[in-house]
Amino acid sequence: MSINHVDFLSLDNKTNLKGTFWEVSNAKGWILWIHGFAEHRLRYDEFANFLNQNQINFFCFDLRGHGDSSGKRGLILDFNDYLDDVDAAIKELSKKTKEIFLAGHSMGGLILGRFLETRNPNIKIKAAIFTCPFMGLGVPVPAWKRKLAEMLAGPFPGLSLPSGLDPKDLSHDENIVNAYINDPKIFKNATARWFVECLKNHELVIQEAKKIQVPTQVMQGLADKVVQPSKTKEFYDHLTVSDKNWIGYDGLYHEILNEKQPERKKVYEDVLTWIKNHL
Repeated sequence: MSINHVDFLSLDNKTNLKGTFWEVSNAKGWILWIHGFAEHRLRYDEFANFLNQNQINFFCFDLRGHGDSSGKRGLILDFNDYLDDVDAAIKELSKKTKEIFLAGHSMGGLILGRFLETRNPNIKIKAAIFTCPFMGLGVPVPAWKRKLAEMLAGPFPGLSLPSGLDPKDLSHDENIVNAYINDPKIFKNATARWFVECLKNHELVIQEAKKIQVPTQVMQGLADKVVQPSKTKEFYDHLTVSDKNWIGYDGLYHEILNEKQPERKKVYEDVLTWIKNHL
């Protein structure tokens, strides 16, 4: 197994992005993973190693404003900025393969949904995987707070406010929670424009789910307090592709790939089974 870090540019050639390849020589397929808000690619090292052990190569990159990539933390001016980053990552990965699995966790799931609905990448996407996608906030936003954010997002797009995320809501594994709290690459604020852009795309991703025409598996922790499980299910129900699969995990929190054992292993195996069935 080899781990290689790469630098590449966003689609607009203005943002430096950092990615990592986890690969083995006898691989049967490639998966491109899109991480969630405020986190970074290296948090998926254990999962990447599991896939490598099962002959699946893994590529993950830091979105703009995250991890080792450039940009103000958590700032986008338009949600399409994230989609451009995914396009750039696919371009980088296309140097190694011509067909991929595409997956996303949390905000990465929202990005994945909008990407599949609006973009036509120059690569074959064999299937998609969503884990606890950010289709709706775990705690609904009051109308006044949304209106205030919309007012501020124009003149002050980079205005930072506490995200309000409680690390204890991520996983039942205390080691994971403590590692998250003490990770210097994880930030604790959200920007006004990011918030407004996400709210807008929460509505669009469900409305336009019928545009997704690749086999799709949606995986959701049913005790998730960070995103709204009912919105994830609504997104799934709006999918019209015939080859789709829903897995709900009773009692699991938001980071199902980082839950306590043996539940974590079960989630890993469910991802692997979906991939193997679509190789």
